[in-house]
Amino acid sequence: MVPGKILGPPTIDGDVLFLASREGVTCVERNNGKTRWSYASKADWNEVYTIQEDLVLLGTGSMHDYTLSAVERSSGTLRWTRKLRGYLSPDPILYKELLILCESNGHIAVLDRQSGALRWERPLRSRFTPGQKLLAGVLYLAEGKMLYSLDPRSGKERWHYTTDAFHLTAPLFAAGSRIYLLQTYLGGGKMLVALDRESGAAQGRFAFSCNDDKVYLYDQDKVICSDYDHIRRYSLPDLDEQWTYYTGVSSPEVVHTDRDFYYLDNHQLVALDLASGQPRWSTARRSCQQATLSAHRGRLYIHDQDTLEIYAAGDGKKLIQLVGLHNWLTFTEVGAVPALLGQDVCDRIVALALETLGERSQLVPLEPCAASQIPTTTSPPSNLLAPLQSAVTLGMYREDPGHTGDASAETTHRLPTGKLRYRHQAPGGIQTMVLEGDTLYALSFKEFPDTALLHLLDPSTGRERERIAFAANKLVGPWFNVHDNMFYSASSVGLIAIDLKKKQTLWSQQGNWYSTFLPPIYNDVLLTGREEDLAAVELNTGKVRWSLPIDVRGFATFSIVGNLAAVTSDNSMHLIELDSGKLRWTVQGAFVGIQNHAVITDASVFFCQLHYCYAFDLTNGAQRWKTELKLLNTGPLPTRDGVFVGKQNELVELDAKTGVVRWRSSVPKGFFKAFHLPASRYLLFQQLNEDQPFLVFDPVTKKERYSLPSSGGFWNAPMLYRNLLILSESSGEVLAVDLATFTERYRFSPGLPVNGQPIVTEQAVFLTGQDSVTFPEGHLVRLDRTTGTETWKSAWRVSSLPPLVTDRAVLTACENRSFTRPSGVLLYDSESGKLLANVKDYQLTTPINRLAGRLFFGLDGGRMNCLDEATGREVWSFKTGGDIHSAPSLDTSGVYFGSEDHVLYALEQQSGALRWTFATAGPLQATPAVRAGVVYAADQKGLLYAVDTAGGTLRWKFKTEGPIVADPAVSKDLVVLASTDHRLYALDASSGKLVWVYRTGGSIFSSPSIADGRMYVGSDDKKLHAINLSTGTPSWTFETGGPVRSTPTIRAGVVYVGSQDGYLYALE
Repeated sequence: MVPGKILGPPTIDGDVLFLASREGVTCVERNNGKTRWSYASKADWNEVYTIQEDLVLLGTGSMHDYTLSAVERSSGTLRWTRKLRGYLSPDPILYKELLILCESNGHIAVLDRQSGALRWERPLRSRFTPGQKLLAGVLYLAEGKMLYSLDPRSGKERWHYTTDAFHLTAPLFAAGSRIYLLQTYLGGGKMLVALDRESGAAQGRFAFSCNDDKVYLYDQDKVICSDYDHIRRYSLPDLDEQWTYYTGVSSPEVVHTDRDFYYLDNHQLVALDLASGQPRWSTARRSCQQATLSAHRGRLYIHDQDTLEIYAAGDGKKLIQLVGLHNWLTFTEVGAVPALLGQDVCDRIVALALETLGERSQLVPLEPCAASQIPTTTSPPSNLLAPLQSAVTLGMYREDPGHTGDASAETTHRLPTGKLRYRHQAPGGIQTMVLEGDTLYALSFKEFPDTALLHLLDPSTGRERERIAFAANKLVGPWFNVHDNMFYSASSVGLIAIDLKKKQTLWSQQGNWYSTFLPPIYNDVLLTGREEDLAAVELNTGKVRWSLPIDVRGFATFSIVGNLAAVTSDNSMHLIELDSGKLRWTVQGAFVGIQNHAVITDASVFFCQLHYCYAFDLTNGAQRWKTELKLLNTGPLPTRDGVFVGKQNELVELDAKTGVVRWRSSVPKGFFKAFHLPASRYLLFQQLNEDQPFLVFDPVTKKERYSLPSSGGFWNAPMLYRNLLILSESSGEVLAVDLATFTERYRFSPGLPVNGQPIVTEQAVFLTGQDSVTFPEGHLVRLDRTTGTETWKSAWRVSSLPPLVTDRAVLTACENRSFTRPSGVLLYDSESGKLLANVKDYQLTTPINRLAGRLFFGLDGGRMNCLDEATGREVWSFKTGGDIHSAPSLDTSGVYFGSEDHVLYALEQQSGALRWTFATAGPLQATPAVRAGVVYAADQKGLLYAVDTAGGTLRWKFKTEGPIVADPAVSKDLVVLASTDHRLYALDASSGKLVWVYRTGGSIFSSPSIADGRMYVGSDDKKLHAINLSTGTPSWTFETGGPVRSTPTIRAGVVYVGSQDGYLYALE
């Protein structure tokens, strides 16, 4: 019996295996499961690192205490123990009589294996977890930009190599006289570098896109690797590419044998021949998101949550499925029989004989758990899409008269004249802000990172005084500061100073001036990161006055009082004298998870990390007190004689002199960030509760004064202007709250681009925008169709893909990158905006089309899927050779769509069976149009194809002078095509003959819409064009404030279109 819950897979050595729990380590006989001995070591975690001959190395730790112990393999008797200065990453390396450790506090230590005595140690400088590898008796150590070749016995450096990249790894493998390592650049590019083993001289650089944990060497001269969505094979020594296979999924699970390479995506298991890269077989399987793949003795094992599936490696035949194993699997032998060790849902160790796990075997069910041990699981209702049943079709269905269908369907209303009825501003856009004097400077991006806008606001009213555009200036990043009408910005490509009055650059510096914070200004210098240093840059000249080896490229914070700055970075805190750049003291290696600013007072420096609040002496950095509170997530906030901190569900006040808890109070859902408001007595907390994230707290009365509903958190620290609290919300708006009355004074938003197609019903307009310049996500908004006023907005950010709207529900994709928010497909009530259901298994890449009780859409990984509308059950799924961004078009029996693999597909609607394919010259992104037995599809090589729907034969094709990303539109006998060559083409639908051409003043990304004998299209010339469909002459144009890339929607004589100026326009 193993005391305590088993923490991970066993370590197997000979006839025994070692199991770790929070109570210690247990040695178990492999053949019968009997306990041989137990070593007691009660801690948050225990881990068996490695076994060599007569010793077992055991790591023990709590949040801040780490110990390495050596116990005798035969009896479990302790031989020696060593206190570590941090956790070990990676695991220890055994080399002959030596034990090589890499401690997280920044040291390499080499011990004598038998006694634990220190042989030698080496301090590290880089903030990156160093990589280490032992090859042929040589220790290679990678840290930051350096690779060192060391003698493992003495620590003496043999040679070192310096890269010009951002980061490099330890050698991935060695072949012949070379070692190969991966170096990564700031933009994400990667190179594989070959170095001479003896001298470290570079012998070759090769473009390489694979992940370092999925690179495999075989036959000593071949490399196979998996990158984002490809599998590639290379030959050494010069990395010549032999073959490439496109998987269509990001980072699939992979495993290889001597003959084959296997990968697992969400829906299939595939075997590739190592020699040719061609698939030998593939096996369809159920959807999975977190499965692992392993190979052992001619079989493949897929472990997905509590289900184990076993396949024959030779032909992919499924042999058996076993439910009840979870957490981990390990292959071994029990007696002389190959066996699989696993952990069941009761946390028991189970040994299964592999040879009996075949298609003819009769499995005995695993022994049941006690009722209290069975985990509770819940499943979504089978009819979660039921609100869509018997609803009307709107949106992207190709027979919608407001888009590309029959132009004669709706003709009873008057024609639009181009007169503005209203415009609705899509909120968002502000990234960061700075308050100086009587001006609030707010920075937004329209097309990150090319177009930055600096908004100069009156902090009292929110009125915009001036707007300054930094067009195509990549030196302007989101983090900036302003001093005396000078704008300073640091980014990964440079540092720049701009005179805001003259609108001229004063000076600039190229290089990696990386900053993840608002760079503070002290007197006449700017503090920012430069490579791996903290630098003080003169405001007038751009020259570096002083620098310190403090790496602030990760999460770093500053607290400045007088001449002193407290800087937290990585696992360290530094106190700096700003006039001279002198480092007064550093506290290093004692902290994990620094999340908040250090705060300086007259005599102390306070700061918090995950489990403790600390006070340090301002003069010498000596620790005054340390209070354990567990799971702190905000603070410290000093008051006159106390310190406030937030932990999970309570607010705590500590005595500033002793650290003793003086007062505590429970709060809802805990805190995420906290700030003291200068020149006021209030504290500001951002709560984890999405509905009420801001809480103004009075530390004197210990009462909450104001709780502010908001659409998210805030980007940077709040600011106080007179009696106004000013916040920059993560939704992209500037918010001002009056602290005298605790009421909202104003909001300011410059608006973000509106690129999605507005979906219009009889009562409402539905629109998806984006709330951040860096991610294509935003809120789903419902507007009153007549007035343009907002009636509701989704609580969660959704994809910019047009939603599917019915009379009862709205179905939209959700691509959130936070584990605290829904993902997949969301179903909203169309009237109230209430979230009805969340289908988590699908990551959509196209809008949804709907016909006859079925939903059709493209998915991540190059799949086209069909769902039953009433039950949500998957009817069929079809895999292509590339990503799908072309929405499916439908006729009575077929599904037509394009793929990035240069193929137009036609599938049977009922079964998903392939009807035919048609090869194109380029990838297809535009949605094809279908009419009268012909499908019209455009590719990014500028070609439009007319293909027969019955057999997939080409009727005609037409060439434009630019790539085509807009959907073609069909009306009666005309096909209308928009191209990035600035032109709109009208072609005879039967012959492809050009009827007329219309030229705009910019590239066209907007898909044309046809209604009532007119064609409406947006252009990058900032205009919406209304064109007579018969003659190609303009009826009218309407100019907006930015490029128009939204597809217009026409309903009841009104044209609805979005612009990149941040507005949705309704034109009569």
